[in-house]
Amino acid sequence: MVAWSNGERIHLNSEQMKELDEEYGRKLDQMYGRYRDCRWSQRAEMLRVESGLNEEFSDRLWELDRHVQSLCCLMDAAVILIDWDSVVLGPETNYYHPNLVMFRMLIGRCRERLEQDPTLKPLFKSSVALSLYEEMEAVYAGYKGLGWVV
Repeated sequence: MVAWSNGERIHLNSEQMKELDEEYGRKLDQMYGRYRDCRWSQRAEMLRVESGLNEEFSDRLWELDRHVQSLCCLMDAAVILIDWDSVVLGPETNYYHPNLVMFRMLIGRCRERLEQDPTLKPLFKSSVALSLYEEMEAVYAGYKGLGWVV
């Protein structure tokens, strides 16, 4: 039997999970190949693509009832976007930078997952993703409505 479902959850055998992991690895390799010689100006875009792959993998894990692994992958997708060389949490960066917008969206998705599975709250509360989010919100508290940060 390859997979089975009880009507709510899909369960895969270890071979199927291995194939899912390998598919994710292939997609990452393709992405890195595409951006191997990218200019520094494309770095933020590359991080968004990588984050999107992690988000997609997280969604598949969630469907397979691997909630802890899925939430960790979703938090990783958010943290990838905070690149200390090109997107820093400080007044010199735009609050509406595409990477920071996507970061906030992913934190919102993490919170949605916590509503679906409250047992994950301690994992999220102690995460780097939440710490970065709280730091960002504190840094930009007075700048959110201004568009570009002064």
